[in-house]
Amino acid sequence: MDDQEIPMILPPFDLLFLPPGTYGISYDISTSKTENNLPEGRRITQRAVAHGEVERRLQSGGFRWIRSSYWICDDTHAVDAYWMALTLSWPLSKPECTVNNVKIHYISNQTFSIDV
Repeated sequence: MDDQEIPMILPPFDLLFLPPGTYGISYDISTSKTENNLPEGRRITQRAVAHGEVERRLQSGGFRWIRSSYWICDDTHAVDAYWMALTLSWPLSKPECTVNNVKIHYISNQTFSIDV
């Protein structure tokens, strides 16, 4: 593959049939290569830098922070959440930091009324 080519990534077909609504994204960040002592690491902390970069990516996609590494976006589609999750797996500016265990969650907006 040429360096200028962008690979074609198709979303799973099933995503097209999921209902619109609120979708969440959760993730883990690995910065161990920068935090470990030499020779395995560099003994510097990049966790805050990596979280800041992920935060900017999610906010640009309309997601809002809920807690820890969990973000949600209201009135969106599963495919949009999928594409945002893919952008988190693209390399961060610090190549030693990686985002892994990215998960997409559907949050039902249904409310139930119980008459007593």
